[in-house]
Parts: sequence; C-alpha cells; structure tokens
Amino acid sequence: MFCPECGLEYEEGSSLCEDCGVELVEDPLGEEAPEELEFVPLGEVTDATVFAIVTSQLEEAGIPWFVQSEKESMAMVYVARNRLAEAHRELAAAASPVAVCEGN
Repeated sequence: MFCPECGLEYEEGSSLCEDCGVELVEDPLGEEAPEELEFVPLGEVTDATVFAIVTSQLEEAGIPWFVQSEKESMAMVYVARNRLAEAHRELAAAASPVAVCEGN
C-alpha cells in the first residue's frame, strides 16, 4: 500500500498514511500521474558541516529537498510542502542547528 500524497510505502493492513492522514492506495501512481511537488523553505544553513548533516537526514527520511544559495556562506534548504512537518521532526530529533523558517 502506498500514500498518494507523499509516496511512502506501507505494509498490508494499513489503511491511512501516518504522515499525511490520507487513505492508502495499492498503485503508487494511482490512475493519474502524480502532481508536481510544491517546495517551501525549511531553513537557512551557514555551516558546511551542518549542511551535510541536514541534507543527509532529509535523504535518509526520503524527504524531497533542494538548496538555493543566496550568498557564498548561506544556503536556504527547501523541502516538499507535504513533508515539512516531518522534516521539522527529523531536525528536532537530531538537534540540528538550522535557522528554521516559521509560518509554512
């Protein structure tokens, strides 16, 4: 079973996505193509080591992300809107020092 929102796979017997709260489907793509992801800012990173840790955590959690560098020493990390709460939980659990964006 798959979540049509975030694409997470669940074992048989599950009926709702724990992250999104939507009903699971058997086909991960459903009957139509998945809609394009909307990305929102997660936070600013100014340290290369912190950046490596944060992006590694997002990768391990399967959270879609990208980075936009606005200045040489600062990067803004964006994540898929439907995974923002999960990204915040991942960073909080690891106590990552990221300047988190509020209000998204």
